Amino acid sequence: MTPIAPVPPVDEALKALASGSGPTAPPAVAPELRQQFEALMKQQTNVAPPPTGPNALAAVIQNQQSDIDKVQAGAQQFLDDAPNMSSMEIVTSGMALSHSLAMVNMKMQVATSLTQGSNKSLQTLLKNQ
Repeated sequence: MTPIAPVPPVDEALKALASGSGPTAPPAVAPELRQQFEALMKQQTNVAPPPTGPNALAAVIQNQQSDIDKVQAGAQQFLDDAPNMSSMEIVTSGMALSHSLAMVNMKMQVATSLTQGSNKSLQTLLKNQ
């Protein structure tokens, strides 16, 4: 295993940074580019207003709620019909209900993961500002 090379003294780097002669000194900017940048920053551009309709999160929540309502209605229908079903029909209906419930659960888990990931990204972005 190769040892890690020692780090050069920090004092030399700080002196080079303070004098502006080191490799970390920013390159000089042409005055015309600086003026062009300042002119662009002073311009006020019209930005379209945010959409007033439902946002993406509201649409996801609404879709998830409708899926949950369908599964609840299917479960209630299963409970209502179970006394009049044969054992084979009960097993088949139970499997279909379990499948529907698993699909809704998976969609909820994916939506939750995406929301948490977006939240963490936004927090990191705001923290770095």
